[in-house]
Amino acid sequence: YGFWWEKGSLEFDYPESATTTKLRGVVFTNFSDVYGLNGRIWDAADYVIPPLENGAKFVMTNLVLTPGQRQGVCEEDPHLPDARCENTTCQPGEPVEDGHGVKTGRCVDSTRLPGAKVCEVRAWCPVERDDNTTRTPTPAFLDSKNFTLFIKNNVRFPKFNKQSKVTTAEYVSKCRYDPNHAEHCPVFSLNTIVSLAGHSYDEVAEEGGVFQILITWNCKVHDVDDCWPKYSFHRLDRGDHKIFRGFHYRFADHSELADGTIVRTLYKAIGLRLIVTVEGWCSQFDSWKTIKTIGSALGFLTIASIITEQAVYLFGSKFYGEQKYTDYDDVDSPK
Repeated sequence: YGFWWEKGSLEFDYPESATTTKLRGVVFTNFSDVYGLNGRIWDAADYVIPPLENGAKFVMTNLVLTPGQRQGVCEEDPHLPDARCENTTCQPGEPVEDGHGVKTGRCVDSTRLPGAKVCEVRAWCPVERDDNTTRTPTPAFLDSKNFTLFIKNNVRFPKFNKQSKVTTAEYVSKCRYDPNHAEHCPVFSLNTIVSLAGHSYDEVAEEGGVFQILITWNCKVHDVDDCWPKYSFHRLDRGDHKIFRGFHYRFADHSELADGTIVRTLYKAIGLRLIVTVEGWCSQFDSWKTIKTIGSALGFLTIASIITEQAVYLFGSKFYGEQKYTDYDDVDSPK
């Protein structure tokens, strides 16, 4: 147990890691009924937002645009419970719960949901609309499944002063990760990452998700130069959540018109957040730990023999006790 399971003869060190990523790919959107997605080319500068994260990467797979927003008054989203005013009043100055603005006090007819009455709000108008009229029939960037993610991972084991090998540029330029045929390649298609995590890219692209790319280095000191990492993929968020499913966030582009009016385009960016995690160890034979493990084993054997003997004496055969010990009360004293 001490040698095999606990690795009692080995000394271990754990990696210090630096990881950089690069995402490549181009997608063409041609949805004539959706503003901003008709006949447009998108590259990494458009869909990787923000362009730099610590140990992670976000790539858009879907998008909801709300163009031409200005500061003003307009109707609130009728799908928000606190925005409805059929049976209540709109308290002036009160923010709409989970809404987009502050109530003006007026109750108006909704143009988005016939027959409904909603509170008028002071907000960026018109407020965001996320429904079939603003979403594309399929995820806007569904072709992003063919994008490639390059992961450059440098690992150092400081105790042993050893560093992992560097993949050559020639190999990286030609390979694509495949668990059966190219398991050492650090270039992954997004479709491969999602599918090896047990999900369909077409489904995940609709609402987004959070995925982990786990890089595991298990090496020995004498062959660090020939040690390769193993890659595994996992989904970290619950894909079956009914509320706030997937992963998204919002950002806006602002511009100023000639008359000084500030106008913005609101983006609801939906996509994959890819988190890169590095773990592992490096080991070498340690004679001092080996001696301590052997000593511990011998000490355990001594204790084990005492415990076994007592157990047999207390719970075992009475004959054993009679043979092991002599009762001097039954022995004639010397004359």
